[in-house]
Parts: sequence; C-alpha cells; structure tokens
Amino acid sequence: MTEASSEHLKVQYHPLSKIPDKMIEFSEGVPTLHISIKPPPAPQPWAPFRSRADFEFAELVTSDHLSAASIQAHIRLHQQSPHPSISFQSVGDLERVRTQASKLITAVELFSVS
Repeated sequence: MTEASSEHLKVQYHPLSKIPDKMIEFSEGVPTLHISIKPPPAPQPWAPFRSRADFEFAELVTSDHLSAASIQAHIRLHQQSPHPSISFQSVGDLERVRTQASKLITAVELFSVS
C-alpha cells in the first residue's frame, strides 16, 4: 500500500485483525468522515466456541467460579434436553475451548518504566 500524502489518510488496523490498510481521500482539505472505517463483523463472533450458547455458558460458569463437579452437573442437566442448547459433553470439552480462546486474546506485556 502506498504511503499517505497530504491528500490521504492511511488507516492501519491491528495486525491480528487481518484487515488490510485503507487509504481515505480528503476532499478540499476536509476528511470525508462519512466513510465507515469500522471493521467488518467477524464471520464467527463466538469462535472458538461453537455457538453463542456455548460462549454464554462458559462465561457464566467461569464468572461464577463453579467447581468442575458443578460444571459437569450443569452440562448433564443440559444434555437431558432433547435439543440441548450447548454442545459441551464434559468439563474437558469446556476446558479445551477455553484454552483455545485464551490464545486469541492479546497477551499482556509487563515492563518497568524508569
């Protein structure tokens, strides 16, 4: 992509978003702010969870600090339904997806300022 000039504004998204840079032209010295530079919605916003229900279940049991035994009891209860809303079959399934999700967030970097 070419460098921005005095007639263009270069928009660079975070590298992990994989959204290409955009060049926005200025019109008579005023930026055309009506152009949307909002990133497009994610095709699978709940990934790596299979569904919104899986995400919300994981969020709930995590924020409530439930024990593995309690989580397994909730999973069993959901699985008794003819059409369970969550896809987890065990605490292990939930842990695998939570581990995948943890790798998608931006890592925290610690440094000292002197």
